[in-house]
Amino acid sequence: MSKKPLVLKSCIAIVLLITLIFVYVPQSIYFGQREYFGDYFLNLVIPNFDVAFIFGSIILIILVLLPTRLLKYLSSIMLLTGISIWLYADFFTVSYGVLDGSAIDFERQNQRGYLELVAALLLGVIGVVFHKFINKQFPFLAVLLIIALLSVTALKVYQEPDDKELLSEIDEEFFKYSSDKNLILIVLDTFGSEYFQQLTENEPEILGNYNGFVSYTDAISNYPATQGSVPSFLMGEMIPENVKYNQYLRTRVKERGLPKVLANNGYVVSVLSVYRWFRPFFPDRYMYEPQISQNVLTDFYGSQLLDFSLFRVVPHFFKTKIYNEGSWFLSNKKSKTTDVPNTFSERGEALMKMMTENAVVDNKISDPRFKMIHVTIPHPHYRYKADCSKNKSNKGMPLTDLMLQQSRCALKLLNKLLTKYKSLGIYDNSVIVVTSDHGARVFNKRLLTGFPSYFEFDSSGILFMIKGINQKSKFRQVDTPLSLIKLRAALLDESLHDSSYDNLKDDSRLFYAYRNNHKGAPGYLQDAPLFEVKENFKDIKSWILKKFVVNECKKEELPLNMTFKEVGREGYCSIYGFANPEGNLEGSWTQSVDNRIVFKLGKLEDRDQTKNLNLLFSAHINEKQPSLALDVLLNGRLLGAVKIENKNQQEVNFEISADSLLDDDLNVLQFKLPGVKSNLELGIDNNQRKLGLFLRSVMVH
Repeated sequence: MSKKPLVLKSCIAIVLLITLIFVYVPQSIYFGQREYFGDYFLNLVIPNFDVAFIFGSIILIILVLLPTRLLKYLSSIMLLTGISIWLYADFFTVSYGVLDGSAIDFERQNQRGYLELVAALLLGVIGVVFHKFINKQFPFLAVLLIIALLSVTALKVYQEPDDKELLSEIDEEFFKYSSDKNLILIVLDTFGSEYFQQLTENEPEILGNYNGFVSYTDAISNYPATQGSVPSFLMGEMIPENVKYNQYLRTRVKERGLPKVLANNGYVVSVLSVYRWFRPFFPDRYMYEPQISQNVLTDFYGSQLLDFSLFRVVPHFFKTKIYNEGSWFLSNKKSKTTDVPNTFSERGEALMKMMTENAVVDNKISDPRFKMIHVTIPHPHYRYKADCSKNKSNKGMPLTDLMLQQSRCALKLLNKLLTKYKSLGIYDNSVIVVTSDHGARVFNKRLLTGFPSYFEFDSSGILFMIKGINQKSKFRQVDTPLSLIKLRAALLDESLHDSSYDNLKDDSRLFYAYRNNHKGAPGYLQDAPLFEVKENFKDIKSWILKKFVVNECKKEELPLNMTFKEVGREGYCSIYGFANPEGNLEGSWTQSVDNRIVFKLGKLEDRDQTKNLNLLFSAHINEKQPSLALDVLLNGRLLGAVKIENKNQQEVNFEISADSLLDDDLNVLQFKLPGVKSNLELGIDNNQRKLGLFLRSVMVH
């Protein structure tokens, strides 16, 4: 074959790669979470076309310069690569995390990474061995695929609603305060109570900034993450079960949330939060971006969208380079040449500075003001030292040290804002709340498992302090139990505004312990255990498991076969204490002393007959852990206990009495491994997971 046809086939492969990386994969990411991006899809991707042109031109020039005997193999490999990337991005991609800045556990996907390397090697071999067939047949398939991908993208672009409010001139009301009365709610995202206590103990002089404030040392959030916590405390209630999240946000919170109620009561309300998706609960005056031109923001979000696209298509072991410790590869470069803060914590710092520098007193309008200032600092990327200078790299530093430094930076920013309030004369005439929306979630030690576990302890304790109008006493601390749900009532009760606020209390605290990796029905918060938390949340005895909350769980019929896969729920509603199933493996590791499966049955016709429970599993048995004790319970009743001394696959059966199973209701199957230890505790390695059973299937019949 001459060189000219090979160059043409290579061009088709290049166009396919460009279509995938710069158009098709970005659209699948964008339209999956439109609310995250600050402009419409076409506006974001068009600026990247110059990069695509340069990328394609460089590859083409290199290919043209290659000898024919080499080009025939490369054109074949490129065609295979393009089609493989499409299959990989559309059908074999996995979630590494969420776009809220949460840390990504890359090691969990290492096994997948090795499989990807093997697949890439096989593609290269196939491309070389079958180059004649591929160069002859695949170009036509590639052209059809390009047309199909562009058609899908064009349809979505055509159907995209015209509903985005692009950044325009900032409403100066965001920075205005009343000379008569203000309610100010400052949310420092993920500021854990333990870090505030440590900082104030080490530097008691900090407390001089907080005259009039009372701090609640036994305060908790009601949710472990922002998504659940903010709507909940604005409504003063737990998010109702069986109500879809966006529906709740766009109707109930919008109509009856704290900002709307205060606006109806005569307050001029402004809400600032870096989370764009919260805008529906108060669209009247809501700011989520710093004062930067829309063109600059569009350019930045376009780079970020391309980062996400590259992250999705590159093999596992290259993803860390794109992620760039949370700064992202292209976004970080764009941020350095513009005024756009890159990571969430950088945006939080920028917004705090903006609110401090621009704060003014409005003497023209006497109406009281309500300001909600929600900034992502100290959470989630550890970019700042204690003095708010930038960390160049965080590698090797303990997470607790990084969080402590960034928490100190957050207090420094807070102190500057409070100092500005004092200089303007609005500190004394304001009710000021400084709180976190949830605990620090720095999971350094994961050895406490069960209900509760390390997760609940590290996700619940919050910084919470409040100051009434004209309160001038020294900073005080009280240990009365409190949760964020009580904040709404405290601010709406006008009779409390000039009080010391030292008598708030919550005797019925609840904590909905959902995790991002928990499964759940589409549109709802993830399924989760619900706890009641008595006084002194740091005491494990204060935590009482009330129930498991499950939305839209399918009723199963007997015989029931549960299998554990990466996608979907097979025969059960939710699992707790288990590792996420990975890849093509059918099964899941228990990693707790207490592991539970929640499932739901329909009406049992043969209710009086004894049933059987069949377990198929292998065990984490080694020289240092030669046996495991296993107790199996159903709805709190012991079915049986076994001693496991074999690590190989094995089967165990238990009888289920007729009255143990619940029909038309949730059933909880419990696996207790009281003596299980982690590899860290056994002295094998640093793995803190308490691996016990690799459960392959559960059958009830």
